[in-house]
Amino acid sequence: MWKGGRYLLVVTDLIGQSEPLTGFTELIRKRRVNGERTIRFSLFSLPQNEYAYPLVREESLIELNGEEYRIKYVNEYLNGKSLVKKVEANHTFFDMVNSRIY
Repeated sequence: MWKGGRYLLVVTDLIGQSEPLTGFTELIRKRRVNGERTIRFSLFSLPQNEYAYPLVREESLIELNGEEYRIKYVNEYLNGKSLVKKVEANHTFFDMVNSRIY
C-alpha cells in the first residue's frame, strides 16, 4: 500500500500479532526473471515501533502493497546507541518451493 509517498509495511509474527512498521530505511524490492521476489530493508529500534520491532524475526510475515513476504534473514547489530535490524524476506509464493504434493 502506497501511503503519502511512503510504503506501509505491516509485520505479523508466527502467533498472529500484527503491527505497522515505522523507522525502516533502504527498502529495496527485487523482481527477477524467474519470478522470484524479495525485499530488503533496515529497521531502527525507535519509540514509535517499540511493539513492532520485536515482531521482526525470522519466519514472520511482512505485508507490502497487498503482497506477503516471509522473513528469511535478520541481522541485528548496534549502530552507535541504536539497535538496527537488516532484514531480507522472500515472497510467500516460494514457501512451498521445496515441498512435493503427491
